[in-house]
Amino acid sequence: MTTYVIDASSLMEPNKRYYAMDICPGFWEWLDKAHAVDQVCSVEEVRDEIKKGDDELITWAKERGGFFLSRDNATQEALTEINAWAYGAGYERQVVHDFFDGADPVLVAFALAHERTVVTEEVLTRGQLSKIKIPRVCQEFGVPWTSAVGMVRAEGVRLVLGQVLE
Repeated sequence: MTTYVIDASSLMEPNKRYYAMDICPGFWEWLDKAHAVDQVCSVEEVRDEIKKGDDELITWAKERGGFFLSRDNATQEALTEINAWAYGAGYERQVVHDFFDGADPVLVAFALAHERTVVTEEVLTRGQLSKIKIPRVCQEFGVPWTSAVGMVRAEGVRLVLGQVLE
């Protein structure tokens, strides 16, 4: 069974666009079921990013405290490796500082430490030094990544229309 750690972008974007809570509750129900068997989780820093928003996703995140995990020693050790890489990879100091100011490095460190696949809506861009993106870090450390739709497809989840309410 593939296990996942999910980025804020893979909760925020689906909620705003294609898996909105009011029209596609099955996605959110599947996340709960997958979390119950330790297949999907996230990190506290992602919850903190979500709390900066202004929609129902904030309530969803607050009601799922166990979904968002704290850093453990293994994650902290992996974060140290990512830190060393980032400062030596040719990025300007401010770019590295901005990267470490958010949830992204903790997310990748958790995936690295716990052999999970990162779920993010970010895409790999070659040669970009103005921002450190999750897929670039994943690639560097051999961490698999996918999108929310990619995760749902890989797991064979079917969000089937049950009843149309008028």
